[in-house]
Amino acid sequence: MSYPRRARSLRMYISRSKMNTLSQDDRDIFILYAYIFSQSLTNADTLNAPNIFYTLKTLADQYNIQEKFFSVINAIVENGIQMEKLHPTDKENFEEDQAFLADLEYSFEIKSKIFLNLVREMNVESCGTLSKIIYYTFLSDDLTDFNNFEFFLRDDLIQKIQDISKIKFLKDQVELSDEEALILLAAYRIEIFQSLQYFLGDKEYSPCEYYQDLTLLSKAQIEHLTTSNQKLIQFGLLERDKKLSEDLIECLEYQNFDLFFSSFVLPFEPSTTYQLDSFNVNKEETSLALEILSSDSPVSILLYGKPGSGKTEYAKALAKECGKKILLFKNETENEVRKPFLSKLNCLLSLNRPDTILIIDEADSILQTKCESFFGFRNIANNKGLINKMLENSKNQVLWIVNYPNQMDESTRRRFTFSFRFEAMPSEVIKNITKTKLLSTGISEELHGEILSLITKYRVTGSSVDNLVKVLKCISTNDKDSILTKVNLLLKENSRLLDNSSNFRKCVNASYDSSVLNTSLSSEKIVNMVENAISFSEKNWKYGETKQGIRMLFYGLSGTGKTEFARYISQQLGKEILLKRASDILDKYVGGTEQKIADAFSEAAANDQILLLDEADTFFQDRNNAEHSWEISKVNELLTQMEEFPGILICTTNLKNIMDSAMIRRFHISVEFKALEEEGIKKLLENYFSSYTFTQENIHQLNQYKSITPGDFSRLAETIRFMNSKDISSEVIVEELKKNQEEKNPSAKNRVGFL
Repeated sequence: MSYPRRARSLRMYISRSKMNTLSQDDRDIFILYAYIFSQSLTNADTLNAPNIFYTLKTLADQYNIQEKFFSVINAIVENGIQMEKLHPTDKENFEEDQAFLADLEYSFEIKSKIFLNLVREMNVESCGTLSKIIYYTFLSDDLTDFNNFEFFLRDDLIQKIQDISKIKFLKDQVELSDEEALILLAAYRIEIFQSLQYFLGDKEYSPCEYYQDLTLLSKAQIEHLTTSNQKLIQFGLLERDKKLSEDLIECLEYQNFDLFFSSFVLPFEPSTTYQLDSFNVNKEETSLALEILSSDSPVSILLYGKPGSGKTEYAKALAKECGKKILLFKNETENEVRKPFLSKLNCLLSLNRPDTILIIDEADSILQTKCESFFGFRNIANNKGLINKMLENSKNQVLWIVNYPNQMDESTRRRFTFSFRFEAMPSEVIKNITKTKLLSTGISEELHGEILSLITKYRVTGSSVDNLVKVLKCISTNDKDSILTKVNLLLKENSRLLDNSSNFRKCVNASYDSSVLNTSLSSEKIVNMVENAISFSEKNWKYGETKQGIRMLFYGLSGTGKTEFARYISQQLGKEILLKRASDILDKYVGGTEQKIADAFSEAAANDQILLLDEADTFFQDRNNAEHSWEISKVNELLTQMEEFPGILICTTNLKNIMDSAMIRRFHISVEFKALEEEGIKKLLENYFSSYTFTQENIHQLNQYKSITPGDFSRLAETIRFMNSKDISSEVIVEELKKNQEEKNPSAKNRVGFL
């Protein structure tokens, strides 16, 4: 007879199995597992005989019972011959078989005969031969009765199989039951006992069948403990296919459960964090957060708000102040398979570690429990139950950081113990952060001051400052002007990338004259009213109350100076303007516009800015004419935000007549901006075109249109730059202004002189 040549694969197998590296306890368990599986092997399984033989031979060598191993096989063979089930090997067959054994690099004559006879014995016996060899070699010293052998497990062997001391460190941390620990231990040993596969024969085992045989638990117990709502699967200790998680093998090998989480968390040494008072967070809120985190109680704190608003740095500073160990979530794991990752995070949060604070940055993708389709339908994410349960059962102190909390279902949001809303960092905070980080660049103190001055000109975030520091370290020149030019370019482009309204002019022109405006209230009176309201609020405000805001509506013809006057007010009050146009707020998704409206008001309040809603009629359309529910909810959101806003709100519109009546009533000051009168026309002609002389008749003619606005003068001043100087005269300027009025209103030409 001939055998397949398998020496190459067998050598690879012996190397892979690492049998020599197993501890004695593991070798004992391997033998018991092999003994359990061997009971079902039949003569059809003899193809695995070489692998089985060498595995058992290796174990016998390690136990130093080689002679006993061969004696058992010889006794079994001799017993087969005596029972006339087996005939002695003839010379012809033996030589052929010996050649195969030599190819297996195992050619000692007596051992070759033993192996050959073992194969022959297994061929003539229906089953039981392998069980006898394992039992009489490793589990018993009685070599007498082979015919009456029956498979059984003594109590001491059962106790050894069910010894979970190796996994106790993990069992205690995760609070597993003895049965769950048994399953996990069996799953681990299946992975490290690769050669067990040769004791299975042709039978295909499912993981549950493995666990049933190797734990001695019932089928019902196994199936219950490996369902998705039980800890083994829920915590990612077993994969969804009920096999052991690969990350857990190393943990069990080194008896260190922290290795299970090393792919997505890492320790953080807070040596370079900022002072807590350098962030734009209310001191009372910071004090409460510190009190909560300094206790041993589990807590989930949510830090949310705009990207670049300092949430991550604040979280690090907060955790450092508590004096506890800090673990940082590595957001690279967002690219991993979602469910297994969430299961591991769930497991981490279930561990009781009162001396540790976990910071989970960029947590939007983790906490997304609400989805919106393109058509605005809201759906609950599949992982909502898992996320909510994870937050509810957490035994840790966790700082969660997200940019968009509206992606969380309400049931998820209410599970956070405490929360902070972050807006864009005020310029003073940015300056303090920049001042600290510039120390590492090595540039002169003189340059520090000039760079800090540049910082205030642009919209800058904490990340912008980090980028600035990186660039400064790359610049090779020491030339001051060159460095400042490059810094200015960097900040300008960064600001443009972050905010498409960064080019909005914050201040009025040096030649601005508010007295030329034709308004229903004089400019001086408007500024005075606002100053009085601010002073009143500051004197009468009490902690815990909402400060009284100021709401102004500027309406009238286009170009009458509404936006420019808003700049003038901000300049007079020493406050910055936060401009929001329709393109900044309107969103294609249902609920998105409302969220952006809320964000705009919150940002202005947090930074004590004047909120300017330009072309506000886009947001304030009459609800009686609404055709869609979202048109009504948009106006409702604005009304609510206006009522609660503690700062100055200025809305400008050319179309007051289409605005919701309830909205109009909310404004404290409503000012109509009308076309210029003669005195205003005269002053603007002098301001813009001082090189030319205009007659009273010229001014009178322009005034008859009743539509001349400050915007007409600024547009004309830009246009005549392209004309030859010899072609420009007072008459040309007047004619161009007239032509502009006729273009705005074609019927005006026929009315001039008859008004």
